[in-house]
Amino acid sequence: MGEAVNEPNRVGPFPFARADPNKRKNGFSEVEIPYTTEQAVAEAERCLLCGNPVCIDACPVQMDCRGMFEAVARNDFKTAFARIRETNMLLGTTGRCCPQLQGLCEDACVMRWEGRSPCR
Repeated sequence: MGEAVNEPNRVGPFPFARADPNKRKNGFSEVEIPYTTEQAVAEAERCLLCGNPVCIDACPVQMDCRGMFEAVARNDFKTAFARIRETNMLLGTTGRCCPQLQGLCEDACVMRWEGRSPCR
């Protein structure tokens, strides 16, 4: 999976790795394993940093996705966290709700209009 980080022709998001069901069947660990730092930076670098980011308009809490991606692409996770916290104080709840909303920001992303996969 690490090889895809430097793959220049990748147009879609990295698929999330999934935890082994046998290892998590007796606990509450996550099913999808989060990106590594390198994968997160590479994924954030795909963002077009639109001048009028429709992903923010599509978000029910108006989260600054663009600002977050911009900071993560610079490997500046502290700033990315601060940008998200400016509009959203319930990050844990959002982390659980966003996937259930079927990616409203992803559906609005201009990359989807071009037939490409939006950033995750």
